[in-house]
Amino acid sequence: MISIIIPTYNRIASLKQCIDSIVSQYFEGLEIIMIDDCSSDGTGAWLKEQYSTHSYIRFILNEKNKGVNYSRNRGIEHALNPYILFIDSDDTMVAGSLQYVKSAIEESPTTTHFLFLVSDRITEFNTMIRKRNVSYSDWVSGRVSGDFIHVISSKIMKQYLFFEQFRMYEHLNWLRVKKTTSPQQMLPIVVADRERNRLDCLTNAMKLRDVNVIKSKFEAEKIFYSMYYADLRKHNPRSLSNQLLEAIALGTACNQKKESRLLVQYACKFHIRILSGIILQLPSSFIKYGIIKYSAYKSRKVN
Repeated sequence: MISIIIPTYNRIASLKQCIDSIVSQYFEGLEIIMIDDCSSDGTGAWLKEQYSTHSYIRFILNEKNKGVNYSRNRGIEHALNPYILFIDSDDTMVAGSLQYVKSAIEESPTTTHFLFLVSDRITEFNTMIRKRNVSYSDWVSGRVSGDFIHVISSKIMKQYLFFEQFRMYEHLNWLRVKKTTSPQQMLPIVVADRERNRLDCLTNAMKLRDVNVIKSKFEAEKIFYSMYYADLRKHNPRSLSNQLLEAIALGTACNQKKESRLLVQYACKFHIRILSGIILQLPSSFIKYGIIKYSAYKSRKVN
């Protein structure tokens, strides 16, 4: 029924807790797909030593370290069950939670996408007492946002693989998946405990600390606008305007002013075009310095 996909890289210290939290809830029709992204801490050998006798646990070893998007795609391609559940290797499944997931699927067999809560977001949904449907417009407009534990039709996920040219920016794919599976069923059940304070987590990797990260984010922004501009303009024009300025600043910072000028076509308001023109006239080094400093300031504020 469910294939659980767990990409991992140098997380041997937390991996056992993650896997055991799933193994303890095993039922017929469950498989675990571990993707080791060429770890250097002995993860691959350790996994086979610890869990080789579990026939429902499958192992994939990437030849090179290529990031979480690449790893998830290999898991998706190998998944045999009708539904896929994604979880990170430093998270754990709450005791009894997989039975809730299984029951939700059995009760709503025509639903292709389920959303379950995670421990670090429960306060945001403390008034949610029953399941509800979430539409694509809810995501685009910003009425619903953030991370969940996704349980999705494997048939759909095999059609929409993550963008492997990026090591992050999963949102590029999630939005088109959500558009296809709309409406999703959101359930007020916490199924995973999450750890987000690790130094190697993606949240830290996304901080704009140098020009390479800035450039990668700009490339992702270009794809984002080419794919979702019409939907943003329809459902969330204010966000479209604000985010567009940020994207043009990113392009300017990594000295891609020609590509940044192309984004100005997406501006819905005259003043956004004016501000974009001003940003493009500023020196790239000045914009880069400001972005790095502001990103560092936000990080300190959050911590």
